Parts: sequence; structure tokens; C-alpha cells
Amino acid sequence: MHSNKSYFAYVDSIEHTREGISIRFDAIPTKSLERLHQADTFETRAEQLEPVILEAHDSSKNTRNLRVDHWCRFNIATVSSLGSLATQRYRSPSDDENIEEVFIENIEPLDGRGRVSRSLRQIVSLDGLQDATQDTIEELLNHLIPKQKDNYLAVYNVGQGACLAVLTNSLQPALYFDLGGGCGTNAGTYPANFQPCFTLNPPVVLSHWDMDHWISGDRHQSAQQLPWIVPRQALGPSHMRFAQKLQSHGSLNIWPNNLTSVITPFGEIHKLPNTLDRNNSGLVFVAKVGPHNDKVHVLCPGDAKYVKLIPQISLPHSLGGLIATHHGGLYRRDIPPQASTNPHYIAYSYGQGNSYRHPHHQTVNKHLTAGWTTRRDSISGDQTIPILGTLPGMPLCSGGRCSLTIVQ
Repeated sequence: MHSNKSYFAYVDSIEHTREGISIRFDAIPTKSLERLHQADTFETRAEQLEPVILEAHDSSKNTRNLRVDHWCRFNIATVSSLGSLATQRYRSPSDDENIEEVFIENIEPLDGRGRVSRSLRQIVSLDGLQDATQDTIEELLNHLIPKQKDNYLAVYNVGQGACLAVLTNSLQPALYFDLGGGCGTNAGTYPANFQPCFTLNPPVVLSHWDMDHWISGDRHQSAQQLPWIVPRQALGPSHMRFAQKLQSHGSLNIWPNNLTSVITPFGEIHKLPNTLDRNNSGLVFVAKVGPHNDKVHVLCPGDAKYVKLIPQISLPHSLGGLIATHHGGLYRRDIPPQASTNPHYIAYSYGQGNSYRHPHHQTVNKHLTAGWTTRRDSISGDQTIPILGTLPGMPLCSGGRCSLTIVQ
């Protein structure tokens, strides 16, 4: 006999590869559910969670009936048995040193309409927290931006994840769009010396609640004191714990449900319609950057499918930059927007040797067909769109501790 424990698990991500299915689970012990039911505030619910991250690769594809953003139940054992799934267990999303090999048994998807699934969605959520007001969102996105005519969009090398920033002409980030990086199985792609710059107290706009889009906020505690603007979406336990850290600093600002877009001095931020699909219900940024007399628009979609976001937002005719959605992952029925200016730039943000093999060659070919021929890859170092005329070196940071040297 071998001991095993029962868990409820949020299916955080699924990636289909030629070798099988890669799955990230965000799990809590089933025995904790009754205690969590008794917690009457967001803060107490978050504090009582006992999340663990589990990364599994299923070469037999027996888990093909699992769905992202849905819950399941399984047992975790310390030794393998017939039909069990070898899995890496992490104590937290940003802890890539304390890893154990365990085995998942008896995976049972939960009926999304069932009582247990509905209860988990209510407990593990942002319920109990109020939306920010439109005035608060607009103030955060406007008054902190220096009155400069030149600015640029940075694409930082954070491994298998995403981190963009609007830069001043001295290369200081005035706003981050995502503050992510490599995590879990791909934690090894995260640069050991990555140190963001927070000199201007820039707000962080989170496209959606995928770990590889916010994990740098967990790795760098000072980031948790910045104002974060986030969508209200389905969450896993580890996401909720990070949201609680932001809430404890007074840094969590939830995008109002009735606010569809905000115009800022550096572009527009749009909220996609609410759905159960986290990738396609978050925030999208259309940056307007460049020298004061030669601005270009850059579409920053997070992980949203183009066919989902383009009907919802009006893309500018002068679309000269694109951040490839989902790190260049494979969306088989997706069609990229056309490049409409010359020069034009496409950036792929991903980690060298990542487990998903991003960017996918079919995805790259689709973008080439749509006219995106000037390619920039984050693994080559920190980039800007458009290209800087001259390289001023490091940002003029207070303390000079950041690592954000533009290389292009």
C-alpha cells in the first residue's frame, strides 16, 4: 500500500505538443473545502488556502477531456501505479528549487454546473472585492506618465512569459503591460539577473491571470507596492494568493465591469467581453509609441486570439507593430491582422528551449503571410518598438539597480 491524498485542482493551462499534453494544475486539499466555506471575507479565504502547483506531461493523452479554467479532482501519491501520471510538484509558482516528483491518480473532471464546482469557483475568486472606479483607473493611467513627446514600447527578456513596458525617452518604464516570466516547468528560462525598474512607480496592467504574465510581481516584492490594474476573471488558488498580496498593499485595482476602454497618452486599453475563457476575456493594449513626429501603433493582445479581439476593438490603420499572441503558440484557426505600415515589427516573447516549443513554425508562417516580416525575439535581449535611433544605455534609474539594457 502507498499513501495518497485527495485534491481539488484548477486546470491552469493546457498546451498540446507533438509528444502529448502539458498541463499545469493549481490544487488545494479536498479536506480544506469545508474550512474555506466558513471564511467570510476574501482575505481570510486567501490566507487559508494551501495551494500547490503541479506540472504534468501526458504522452498518452488520457487527459484530453480536461478543460482550462475548470476544476477536477484527483489523488496524489508518492509512488507510481498503473495509469498514474508522473508530475512535478512546486510549493509556489515562483519557487523552482523545492520540487518533488509525485504521481497523479484517478483524475475526475468536475461538472461545471455541479455544486462542488460552483462552490470552488465562488471560494477561489475575487468575490468580496469591489471594482475600482473609472476615475481611479483613468487617474492611474494618466497622471503618472511624464509629459514627454517621445516614448517606446519595450519587450523584455523574461523567459517563457511576457513583460512589456512603455518607456520614457530616458528608457524608464512609465507603465508595464504584464510583469511575467518563465515559471513552473519553464522556470529555467527566467533570466537569473532580471531586475525591473520601478523608479517612476509605474502602474502594471495585467492582460489576464496566467502565471507567466504576473510571476515577476511575485518574484520581486517591491512590485507588489505598485498599482496593479487587473481584470476580474476565473482564478486558481495561487492566483488568489498573489491577488491577496496586492490587496494587502492597497495595490489591487479591479477593472470596472462596465468600462470597455480607456484612452491614455500612450494608446488605448480595451476590455474584452466576459467569458469563461481567461485568455479571451482580459485586457488588450494598443500602444501608440515612437518619436513625437512618427508614432506607430502596436497591438499587444496578451494571449487572446486575434479572431476574438479584432471584432471587439477597432484597430488603427497605422498598425506598425505586433506582439505575437500567446508567445507564438499554435492557434489553428486564428488569423493575424495585416501589417499596415513600413517599417513594421513583430516581437515574439518566449523562453529559449521552452517546453511548448514556442514560437510554432506554423504561427510564424501565418504572421509572415500577413506582412509581419521584421521579427524581434525576446531571447536576443531586451528590445524596443520602434527601434531606437541611438542607444542611451541603461535607464536613468534611482539607485541604478535594474537590468533593463536595451540591446536590439
